[in-house]
Amino acid sequence: MKEENKRKMDKFNKKKLKLLSREKCRDEETQNLSSDYPLNNMNHSETEDPLNDMNHCETEIGATVVTKDTLGFEAETRRFFSSLKGSVSENTLKAIEDMNFETMTEIQAKSIPKLLEGHELRGTAKTGSGKTLAFLIPVIEMIVRSNFKPSNGINIIVATPGRLLDHLQNTKYFVYKNVRCLVMDEADKILDVGFEEELRQIIRLLPKNRQTMLFSATKSDKMNEIAKLAFRSKFVEIDVDCDKEQATTDGLTQIYAVCPMEKRFLVLYTFLKKNRNKKMMVFFSTCMAVKFYNELFNFVDIPVKSLHGRQKQTKRSTTFFEFINAEKGILLCTDVAARGLDIPDVDWIVQYDPPDDPKDYIHRVGRTARAGNKGNALLFLSENEIGFTLYLKKKKVNVDPMEINWSKVANIQAQLEKLVTTNPYLMSSAKEAFKAYVRSYNSHSSRDIFDISKLDLNKVGKCFGLPVPPYVDLGTISVKSRDNRKRKSYGPVNAKQLKAKRFKKGF
Repeated sequence: MKEENKRKMDKFNKKKLKLLSREKCRDEETQNLSSDYPLNNMNHSETEDPLNDMNHCETEIGATVVTKDTLGFEAETRRFFSSLKGSVSENTLKAIEDMNFETMTEIQAKSIPKLLEGHELRGTAKTGSGKTLAFLIPVIEMIVRSNFKPSNGINIIVATPGRLLDHLQNTKYFVYKNVRCLVMDEADKILDVGFEEELRQIIRLLPKNRQTMLFSATKSDKMNEIAKLAFRSKFVEIDVDCDKEQATTDGLTQIYAVCPMEKRFLVLYTFLKKNRNKKMMVFFSTCMAVKFYNELFNFVDIPVKSLHGRQKQTKRSTTFFEFINAEKGILLCTDVAARGLDIPDVDWIVQYDPPDDPKDYIHRVGRTARAGNKGNALLFLSENEIGFTLYLKKKKVNVDPMEINWSKVANIQAQLEKLVTTNPYLMSSAKEAFKAYVRSYNSHSSRDIFDISKLDLNKVGKCFGLPVPPYVDLGTISVKSRDNRKRKSYGPVNAKQLKAKRFKKGF
């Protein structure tokens, strides 16, 4: 009995010695790394549950990231793209090198190795953190490994949910039984715009034996439901922002200016003229507003470009690539430019019209301060809209107030109104932009803050150079107006419109 116990004890001691030896080697490796790179946040907990797949503990050791993932083990992931040598093809590495990419972002360093190993993965990271490359490299490598040739047909399809589902259900020779990978990028936005049911049907139709990747900037209950449906029993969950206090990148400076409605354009004009040597994007709520201000600014010798949903695809593409290659310039745009566009070296994001949702704010400002760079964001708010900053704060977005030096604001209101009223083309464009703005304001999701009954029509008109604002028909939506509280419209009614209304009433 004693001999048996002794054998067990010797066996235990040998195992213990082996473990200690491994720990010693790991410590020596860490010391070697620390001679070249500083150690950051070395806080390890010995009592961590390795199966806790929703909370990640990440530690940076120079160019190494230690990640506890859903599979319950530690994986060291090199932060340099060169560390992927042997895992990806030479052509892929050369393409990455040609684009001057050297160091992987956090989401890339933690996602790419896992995806190359074939794991299913859900990744959440801020806008501008490099999510696209995180799934693009593994997708390209999947094509390379399968020895795919162009003569075999199409290998990658990029589609919107509605059109893809239509092909899956109705296109006769649309063969999808061999699909090996499904990527859902900007999944949060896809759900926000009402494609939840389409996404569910796509997931059900595609082969079960596939690799699924789901990437988004934010999380929600709907996202969790889609993840349950899309993934099999095990998947890697990576959320690089779960323990961060800010939903936006660290290099972003965010401010807001409280500006009287009638002086908003004067402040914007002064700001753009002062910073015309910078690269800026200015967001508006409607296509008609972008169109009008594009015409107006170019008319007064402030060169701008425009990008909105009513333009033809060729025009949008041309403008996009021109702005990408420009060292400086001003792009006026709608939320069509708020997601998925990687535009280098943007200095300022100006939100002349506040977004409909804090998520849209995050995506707008994500066009600057990308990939570790610095950037600035300015949000215009009227006195009645300051409460929107509280909504932003709830989403981990902190914006600081900015004092406006009114002595330096160009007082060009009289010249603006004269220019618009004497130019028939600008006058027509201004009226359409005004109407679109009022309708957009009326449909804002945060109506407790963006209350159209508190909107001063004459002051709004000043922003468009209109001395007298036009009549706006809001359909069946009842809007209280100072002139006529029973009208289901907004704005003054001229004699011709009044006559038409009486004529219709007679029938």
